[in-house]
Amino acid sequence: MKLTRTGGNELKDFSLRNDTKLLFRIDPSDDLVKLTAGKRVLFVYCGGSVKRNGCYADIRNAVRQGGGTLYEAGHSSRERASIKAGIRMTVEH
Repeated sequence: MKLTRTGGNELKDFSLRNDTKLLFRIDPSDDLVKLTAGKRVLFVYCGGSVKRNGCYADIRNAVRQGGGTLYEAGHSSRERASIKAGIRMTVEH
């Protein structure tokens, strides 16, 4: 049995792993340090608001405190090619 989408394009096999952890905290700093400890972290964001509102500094500081490595894909949240380049950079280093 073949499944097709509208327009006749054949649906291809794929797998999706979506490990998402949402933290609702007034100050998530301790949790971020634990979650990122010793890991490579790719931070994808669009514009300057992430820096103005303090989110960027929180992530950067947490990754540093946990001994991880921060990779950035700034101005990329809408650009698939930029995000893929960020993923390649993170994996290769």
